[in-house]
Amino acid sequence: MSIRRTATGAAVVLALSTAGWAQQADRQLAFAEQLHRDGEEAFALLEYKRFLFHNGRHAQAVKAGMAAARLYIGYVGDIGAAKRTLNALLATNNAPSVRADVTKYLQFIEVNSDYNAKPLMLFVAATEAEGRSDHDGAVKRYADLLRDFPKARLADDALFQHARLLLEKLNRPAEAGVAFKTLIGKHPTSPHAPEAYYYYAYSLEQQHGYHPSTVQAYQRVAAVHPKSDAALRARQRLAALQRARQAIKRQFDRKFVRTYQLLQAGYLVGPHGPYIARVKVPANLSEAEVKATMEDALLAYYQKRAKADDSVQIDAYYDYPNSRAGWATWRADQPPQYTVTQQKPKGKGKDVIKDVLIDILKGI
Repeated sequence: MSIRRTATGAAVVLALSTAGWAQQADRQLAFAEQLHRDGEEAFALLEYKRFLFHNGRHAQAVKAGMAAARLYIGYVGDIGAAKRTLNALLATNNAPSVRADVTKYLQFIEVNSDYNAKPLMLFVAATEAEGRSDHDGAVKRYADLLRDFPKARLADDALFQHARLLLEKLNRPAEAGVAFKTLIGKHPTSPHAPEAYYYYAYSLEQQHGYHPSTVQAYQRVAAVHPKSDAALRARQRLAALQRARQAIKRQFDRKFVRTYQLLQAGYLVGPHGPYIARVKVPANLSEAEVKATMEDALLAYYQKRAKADDSVQIDAYYDYPNSRAGWATWRADQPPQYTVTQQKPKGKGKDVIKDVLIDILKGI
């Protein structure tokens, strides 16, 4: 019995010490990662190395080793040390997913080590800066790479990431648009080309909204790269823009809407004029009631126009055509305009017809 108790006690002690070791390793790695995020590259690299020395077979050893390799490249500029770190990971880890990731990164280093690996160092330094949200620093390093090594193998990658950061993180769509257009022109066969077409169109949207140049740019994505994911997103984005420019947002409280009667509707002044709906509203409405009621009519009839760019007009009358309550006008890309004006009854016969025709010709 005593022997069993002793063995059991030893097992408990071993389990506790193992758990303590694991917790200490986790804390050490977390400390290294915090230093890395804070931009303390030298101390972070030291902590990653120390972690790997003591915990080479830890579940997070690959994570630490990859981070150390990136710091060797982007901060120290030592490609050899980065390779040795990655090869050490391959020697101690047999998991297929781990080996695939590490091998892929080793291949990335080999392929992009032109110009004595200087573009590679700038590129990795830029990605490291982006990883700690130093977007200005990342953009500068990408720009340095493009200035000093315009024909480097990583040039199209750097140009794409540079433009993307300008657009998405730094809110500089004009500069981003120039960069995306440059990528399209200089690297038409780049894997980034379809996305560059899409983001170029998006940069125009950010600058000009729904504009012929924006529409053409989105259409261009589908024309040049019809089967790409970027083309699908471009078509969806363009459709959303078209819906938005044709949408009318309610401005007035529904509780002020009063029952109205449709008198006439259609292209009453010719096929190229506005789509007009004339409605009769109850007498003695307040200004808020007239506006809310005209808005309700506008929402009911503006979708009946023949073309998306046709304007719409609502004419409201207390007593058609003698006493006008007001009118509302709407054009795509513009908010509706509402005018309230109760006119006095006009004369009879030809004078009434004349007055109505003058109103129509004025577009009011």
